[in-house]
Amino acid sequence: MSPCIAAEEMINVQKVQVIIGMHTWPEAAIMEDIGSKAQVPIISFAAPTITPPLMNNRWPFLTGIHNIIYKDDGYGGDYGMLTLLGEALQDVDSMIEHCLILPLISSLHDPGELISKEMIKLTQTQSRVFIVLQSSLEMEIHVFKEASKVGLVDKESVWMIPESIANLLDSVNKSAISYMEGALGIKTYYSERSREYKEFKAQFQRTFWSKNPEEDNRYPGFYALQAYDSINIVTQAFNRMTSRNNSSPKFLLSEIQSSNFIGLSGHIQLEAGQVMQKNLVLRIVNVAGKSYKELCFWTEQHGFTTINHAGQGGNKVTGKTECFRGVHWPGNLDRGPKG
Repeated sequence: MSPCIAAEEMINVQKVQVIIGMHTWPEAAIMEDIGSKAQVPIISFAAPTITPPLMNNRWPFLTGIHNIIYKDDGYGGDYGMLTLLGEALQDVDSMIEHCLILPLISSLHDPGELISKEMIKLTQTQSRVFIVLQSSLEMEIHVFKEASKVGLVDKESVWMIPESIANLLDSVNKSAISYMEGALGIKTYYSERSREYKEFKAQFQRTFWSKNPEEDNRYPGFYALQAYDSINIVTQAFNRMTSRNNSSPKFLLSEIQSSNFIGLSGHIQLEAGQVMQKNLVLRIVNVAGKSYKELCFWTEQHGFTTINHAGQGGNKVTGKTECFRGVHWPGNLDRGPKG
């Protein structure tokens, strides 16, 4: 069933009052067009790479709950994102040697065969630094598996995975994560010390274990926390509607977009329909063994640091050299790869 048909059925048949989801921007834009016509608020986890002019006027019923680094648009490429990456690389005297745009994995009869051919082509390039700009997790596992077969995930190589994949490492099966050995990634920071998180984690693991006993990673990743916070946004908005005896769709939208509370995924403060992220903290992680390790943090104010400026970490500010000193590189290389 297409997203359009599913949305129309939920609105017209099931009479839903809010729709939550959409990890890709094209899906979010389509759903919002439908939501606007029916005056049903849409809470999306996706956002465009570059915010269009008059975005709030064009999509008034869309609320974005998203991160700001990399997003998978579900269509194999985002030229706005690619442009930004190219400009950033030029600032450090680097350039993109080759771009590989893969189709949706759902459109491939044999993903392994196509990806294998593309990985063989990559062996003919000079660079051994591979940046995955965006991908689905399923496609990413295929890419690493086939790249390993042709020696691209080996000594003297560097692999970087996007936030959309790194945020899923907590829930990736250990047999699958082993293909990503040595990769570097960026994860959104969230506190694991709060009582609320510990209670949610325990409940999540009990439920996940009962439904997926064969899975060996059962931690609630960032997207599970986002989903939980989104439900809280809607619940609080409905409670305020009830207390004020106003059930209009526009009032519900207004209440959703005025949310301001500390959630499991961080501080949820909406402004102009988008989450405002203050004091952004990112985790720099490195896939090692059957899991990953945390190398350091990055903040807009301090750059690379051992302090996350949110209550954890070390007690000194460091540079990127110190941050990446303990990297476990592909092929168990004990030094930085050449180039």
